[in-house]
Amino acid sequence: IKEYLPPLAKLLFTIAREKKDGHFVEQLAEDDHWFQDLLAKYDGKQPAVTVSADDLAIFQYTGGTTGLAKAAMSRHRALVANMLMTEGILDLLDLPPEDEISLGAIPFFHVYGLVIVVSTSVYRGSKIVLVPNPRDIDDVLGNIETFRTTLFPGVPALYNAINNHPRVQSGDVDLSSLSLCISGSAPLPESTKAEFERLSGATLREGFGMSEAPTATHVNPIFRENRPASIGLPLPEMDMRIVSLDDDDADVPVGEIGELLMAGPNVMVGYHGMLEETQKALRERDGKRWLYTGDIARMDEDGYFYIVDRKKDMALIGGFNVYPTNVENAIAAHESVLEVGVAAIPHPERAGQEALKAWIVRKPGAQLTAEQVIEFLGDKLAPYEIPRRIAFIDELPKTAVGKTLRRELTQLEAEAD
Repeated sequence: IKEYLPPLAKLLFTIAREKKDGHFVEQLAEDDHWFQDLLAKYDGKQPAVTVSADDLAIFQYTGGTTGLAKAAMSRHRALVANMLMTEGILDLLDLPPEDEISLGAIPFFHVYGLVIVVSTSVYRGSKIVLVPNPRDIDDVLGNIETFRTTLFPGVPALYNAINNHPRVQSGDVDLSSLSLCISGSAPLPESTKAEFERLSGATLREGFGMSEAPTATHVNPIFRENRPASIGLPLPEMDMRIVSLDDDDADVPVGEIGELLMAGPNVMVGYHGMLEETQKALRERDGKRWLYTGDIARMDEDGYFYIVDRKKDMALIGGFNVYPTNVENAIAAHESVLEVGVAAIPHPERAGQEALKAWIVRKPGAQLTAEQVIEFLGDKLAPYEIPRRIAFIDELPKTAVGKTLRRELTQLEAEAD
């Protein structure tokens, strides 16, 4: 533990207390061993292990936002391929790799941080500023200012927290070093994007990726239009198609919604120990191996993609398909709302039917009421899209990378009943 002592205490310990052969416990339990003894017991030869590009590299557990998490298995080849896809985007920036400084404010145990921050920075020989606790917004802002970070991969919840930080709102933080900010892991509300760009002066680009295709598959381009609410264009080597929600063999016309399918070198091998789930998600078609993502999406005439919602999250209200993400975006635009999650619940009055409920985190000091929310939504949503119930809570349940756990919200509702 000496290395963790303050400098003065470390020096005094070294001079006055440290023993030449180290500090040993006199009595060891029968099953305890000294690490030094284990090292001395075996030779120092490295094991003869050959690693192939087709060996499994990672079991990335899915977010489990609507159900049980699944372990998506991917090969080394897939991770390297995706790193090269994203690395090509950075080549478009007018910034040499040695001057790139990435803000490491997303978990590296998740493929988002592993590929976009760690692997890409190592490959390019650029720097990473480590942020142990991204919830500490003071530390995040301090690292940006101190180290003049240029690349900021983040999540909507983090950008939203920065937007609402007092120093940022008062203009006391210098964010001018940021040249590329990318939001992933969850839908980016237009209000969050616009506010971050206004306060920081930087451009925030939304992207998209999956644990099953680690990690990035789309992003808004550098030198083309950065379209709000769009996840952008597919990355190189990625093929996309959108199929009907009623017939998953039929492609839909441009502009219509359907399930997003993708094929490419970064698509997973399958789900560990879940053959049936793997067969549902991965299917051969036209000589390619397509991943059925479970995401409802559409593509516009310029090839930009838009995520509508997860198929599992879609609610049927009064015979109409309603998408909770669309409702969340409408509520998030209210000036008193910090965060919001929306999910389907059993209808409180009609057995066997669904209704929507919104869980809202108010900004500090805000006195927002349910009635004010409903009035605000009156000209923004259809009547059947407006939540039947509204609750105000202190914090939304989230995954490690900032996705709202809707299944935990519905559990809160079930427990309340």
